[in-house]
Amino acid sequence: MPLASIDDLNGPPEEVAFRIEQAKRLSDLYDSFIAFDQDDGHVRPPGIHASELYPCLRKTVYSLLDTPKKNRVSKFWKQRFKVGSAIHSMLQADFHKMAKQQVVGEAVTFAFHIAKQMNCRMEFQDEVQVSPEHQALAARYQLYSHCDGIFTFTDINTNEIVLRIGLEAKSKSQPEYERLKVPESQHARQAMIYMACLDLPLMWFFYMNKSNQNNTNSSAPWLMVWQPELWKEVEERCQSALDHAAAQELPPRTEFVGCEFCPWAYTCKPTNVMKDYNRPQTRRDGLRGIIP
Repeated sequence: MPLASIDDLNGPPEEVAFRIEQAKRLSDLYDSFIAFDQDDGHVRPPGIHASELYPCLRKTVYSLLDTPKKNRVSKFWKQRFKVGSAIHSMLQADFHKMAKQQVVGEAVTFAFHIAKQMNCRMEFQDEVQVSPEHQALAARYQLYSHCDGIFTFTDINTNEIVLRIGLEAKSKSQPEYERLKVPESQHARQAMIYMACLDLPLMWFFYMNKSNQNNTNSSAPWLMVWQPELWKEVEERCQSALDHAAAQELPPRTEFVGCEFCPWAYTCKPTNVMKDYNRPQTRRDGLRGIIP
């Protein structure tokens, strides 16, 4: 007997109870779906990827050597990444809409108010590519990445580009957000790659609090000016990765929470992940992917 309408609740109790037990399986089905879902992000070519350069250099060398991956991203991390991706898409859609220059009937878009206040026309471009095909600097260091966005302001009288600002968007939990005082070290270094390859003098670190949707403003320290000393450090790290790859040598591993979802964890065997393989499995471990 089905349980497809309110009236069906008046059916035989044992049949109704059977269908309710089926309904109770929905959460388990979802857990299993996420665990087996293979949509773990786009395929990355061998090279140096801005988001992988810190904190573990070994991960970058594995990428340069095109070491086979074995993605083992848990439900916990998959959902966390999905939330981050959704926030990125939301912000990029908002900024596109903010820059949209159209007249609908007698109403003008927000972009016209920007032009009136700043005497500039604003444009927004998302997912700006960094790759050897696009920039000589990227070719030199085998860099592959995407900048979250670039704001471009053009003088409405002279049609001269007068201001360009990069966007680096990140999402944080409430405790993480409250601890932030400046852009995180690895994020600042990641941004240096975008700034260097795309010739960006400024970068806005847009951190969003996932708990209450607060976000960092576009003033210092969240608005960062190009830092040549920091870029020199990043360049040296890129060269170090290339040298290790050329010599077919691995640098020391840096163990951190990212080892839990690293596609080379089976090859690298970091102790902070492997130590959990020999203890009894719990449901939380299954969701986090600790147990293979």
